[in-house]
Amino acid sequence: MYLLLFLLWLIFNERITLEVVLFGLGLTALIGLLTHALWGYGLKKELRIYRCFPLFLAYLACLALDILKANLAMLRLIVFRKPGIDPVLVRIRPGLKTRMGMYVLSNSVTITPGTITALNDGETLTIHCLRPEMVEDLLNGRLIRLLRRMEEI
Repeated sequence: MYLLLFLLWLIFNERITLEVVLFGLGLTALIGLLTHALWGYGLKKELRIYRCFPLFLAYLACLALDILKANLAMLRLIVFRKPGIDPVLVRIRPGLKTRMGMYVLSNSVTITPGTITALNDGETLTIHCLRPEMVEDLLNGRLIRLLRRMEEI
């Protein structure tokens, strides 16, 4: 992160002089000290982020596919006026260890059309969906497996 911040500093200044380089190094060091003091950020966490990045991209791709499927299902319900709306509350226990994993999963459910996270108590999610099939992809666990793999790193 520090190298990236320093490179961005040099790019945004459009010229490289001794004072720009020294000020950029000082500013980058100050940001590094602040992030370490406030959030415990360090080289170990940065390497973890780099290792999780491919899994994060896979998670975004799976989420985009689930959102597309849900949009098409909602479109069919609206356009063809099928009477198949059967609202249901589903409780799942995804087995995620971190609060961030539960937070990401609950927000992923909420941005998917036809589903919303009604309750996230830290261990279980209560999901309201218009049709029981809308939560099947989530229960199959593709998103949950990716989040678990990210937590392991």
